[in-house]
Amino acid sequence: MGRPRVDPSESASRIAILDAAETLFAKRGFDATPTREIAKKAKVTTGLVFYYFPTKKALLKTLIEERSALPQIKALLPDADEDTPEKDLRSTLQTTGRDLYDVIRGSNEMVRIVTSEVPHHRYIQRHWEEMLESALTQLTAYLSRVSGGTLSVEHAAPLARVFFSTIAFHAIFDPDHDRDRLIDELLTVVAPA
Repeated sequence: MGRPRVDPSESASRIAILDAAETLFAKRGFDATPTREIAKKAKVTTGLVFYYFPTKKALLKTLIEERSALPQIKALLPDADEDTPEKDLRSTLQTTGRDLYDVIRGSNEMVRIVTSEVPHHRYIQRHWEEMLESALTQLTAYLSRVSGGTLSVEHAAPLARVFFSTIAFHAIFDPDHDRDRLIDELLTVVAPA
């Protein structure tokens, strides 16, 4: 009953459809990409696209949920209760900053999709805001804890936002900027020596 069992070739088709949609949505935009073009690029039938994703909007939603960089970003950020001594704040943030930059830089197609489609799709906007706020809350709590009480959550929050948004901006819009120099400059503000 219900949906038939999926064999490995079908799951390879699903991945190919998501890959094709990611490339085409990033290049042309969601509205300018017909489903038949996604099918053609994925080398599947249009019917198979609709088998996995009942609508093109469902395909976009799945793409955002499964391929957004934000879960990877959250996994990079230290937990507030992680046992890291105060003296390790700079080195931890240096490593986190580099990893964050690399993840965002490596997710350029998804970033382009999200930034171009947020104004048109309320779901993407909500999903992105929730994930971003969760990541920033995690980073804020960490900064506050490892500061040894010198930074309240109120003061750590803007620092977390500056740290995260500066790295994200340069990873997306200024890829020629020296990543390590950027992180070192940020640390003079966020975690002075």
